[in-house]
Amino acid sequence: MKFNQILFALLVFTHAGFVSFSQNFSGGFNFVLPTTDSSTQKFLPNFPAKTIGNADRVSVSGDKFMVNGNPIRFWGVNIVAAAAFPEKIKAPIIAARMRKMGINLVRFHHLENNWSGDNGCIFIYANGTRQLNPTTLDRLDFFINELKKNNIYVDMNLNVSRVFQTSDGVQGADSLPDFAKGVTIFDPYLEKLQLEYAQQLLGHINPYTNTPLATDPVLAMVEMNNENSLYGFWKADRLRPFAQGGTILFRQNQLLDSMFQSFLTQKYSTQTALNTAWQTTGLTTANPELLQNTGFETGTFTLPWEMETHSPSAATVTISNSVAHSGNYSAQMDVTAYSGTDWHLQFKQTNFTFFKDTLYTVSFWAKAKTNQSFICGFMRNDDPYTWYGGKNFQVTTEWKQYSFSIAISENISTMRLTIQPQGVNTFWFDDFSVKKSVSIGLLSGENLSNKNIQRTLWSNKFSYSPNRVADMSAFYIGLQKN
Repeated sequence: MKFNQILFALLVFTHAGFVSFSQNFSGGFNFVLPTTDSSTQKFLPNFPAKTIGNADRVSVSGDKFMVNGNPIRFWGVNIVAAAAFPEKIKAPIIAARMRKMGINLVRFHHLENNWSGDNGCIFIYANGTRQLNPTTLDRLDFFINELKKNNIYVDMNLNVSRVFQTSDGVQGADSLPDFAKGVTIFDPYLEKLQLEYAQQLLGHINPYTNTPLATDPVLAMVEMNNENSLYGFWKADRLRPFAQGGTILFRQNQLLDSMFQSFLTQKYSTQTALNTAWQTTGLTTANPELLQNTGFETGTFTLPWEMETHSPSAATVTISNSVAHSGNYSAQMDVTAYSGTDWHLQFKQTNFTFFKDTLYTVSFWAKAKTNQSFICGFMRNDDPYTWYGGKNFQVTTEWKQYSFSIAISENISTMRLTIQPQGVNTFWFDDFSVKKSVSIGLLSGENLSNKNIQRTLWSNKFSYSPNRVADMSAFYIGLQKN
């Protein structure tokens, strides 16, 4: 067939009366993609058609994969879910075609999926996940043998998308999200099931190679866990029970707690040693106030306090000598017009310094003539005016203290504290404070002998001493390595 004889699809837009036609192309050439083509080509890696033997085993030297004492580069492709179990009549064609296309490694991925039916999965899910599907296993064995004959290695994935079943003996299996990621790394029974599966898949004798895949030179590598990081789950605050916003079962939460106590006991042995390691002495002694004129006791409204307004919003700030939370004065804000855009009104103090990865806490007292919401937050006071975070508060007619904490990922010497009212009202503010938060070593009552040291959340990491956070990190990384 001539290339100029190929007609491209016509795009017909009947509602617009538009029709697109193919363009005539003369001087074409034969362009054929036969289904069973396993010939050679000039533009892709070229691997000889030979059977992988014992001399071709893959090993590792430093940061390189090696074969026969020489580095090997893999040109791989994913074979996913049902594609891993082709019909036997198709497997030789697929293997030969991949070799022609310059592929020398196949990554078998999602073999244990639960969406491809019995002919597309290594399990028959109606029977649970503790027995391999004899039909798909036979097809997989045959396909691997065809790859081996075409000089194509195997990268076998183990735990990818297995959905554990109650019939497998897994308590609460139907409550484990995301293919039980995270918990598969430390739950002993799930570890047992993964080992059992690995033994079944890698340990049975392939009838077409007469060799278990575990000892077959065609096996270049094994991926034990896919997209599964205990440390990553900690960073996402997921290693806590569902009722607390996490994604693990209560019994798994208790197991992690117990493991953490054992980790600390093994590392420190005594409460005194733990106290010394996690102490915060020297971390918080120099904890100065970052704001100026925090209670407005100068009796005047001057820099660094400012009232920024943008029309059509309008507001003024004066110093009240008749309303105060403490002392003699407070700041009185009278909002006379509100556009609905928060940043159009900003009661602010500017140009103080925050350091990266350090927790700061703002606190202040406020009241209003009528109940009203307002935003308090931190932002950069110069271009690009980065918003670092804040909180929406509801102020009442009685004095009340408001506070929140924040940590940012950069050093900034032009920080702005901003309060943005969200309606016409009269507000009073007093007794502001912005300070570096006190780092916590041990919480009240925590004791190594009582085995009640809490696992801390990643989102609260800046509230604790660096050594406590480092131990929390080492605990999860160690579990994952083990």
